[in-house]
Amino acid sequence: MEHTFLLQSGVWIASGSYYDEEENRFPFTGESRISRENGDWTIGGHLEVGFPQPVRFYNNYQIPAGQTPPVIGWESHNPSLGRFTGRFLFVEDTIFSENGSDDGHSRSLETMVRVSAYTYQVRGVLFLGGQKASSWAGTLTQQNR
Repeated sequence: MEHTFLLQSGVWIASGSYYDEEENRFPFTGESRISRENGDWTIGGHLEVGFPQPVRFYNNYQIPAGQTPPVIGWESHNPSLGRFTGRFLFVEDTIFSENGSDDGHSRSLETMVRVSAYTYQVRGVLFLGGQKASSWAGTLTQQNR
């Protein structure tokens, strides 16, 4: 199965539900822009959570040239949480992401399951200091197909 998310340039729109540490549910929307230049990949995006006072989280991923599935290493910078390093692991219809912050305080796990060439289902969780801080469930849809 050929993956389109992460492996091809494009714009992906996200929507779904965000859950805080107390399991309160809030809607989210977002966008990821994937581009390749000189072999390096860049994924820039944001996620906006519909709290009573909406909050927008930004993330920028860098994937060095020369990496191919099944395992791709990456680094990201999140202005709220700092620098993270992690890996994408491709297994059949699923992309797994496991990662952590440089100081070890923050860790997250995420799965992206291919529904079609243009749609993925996403599930994830963020741990801070070993405690669940948030989780999410949503859909990614390719915008420019």
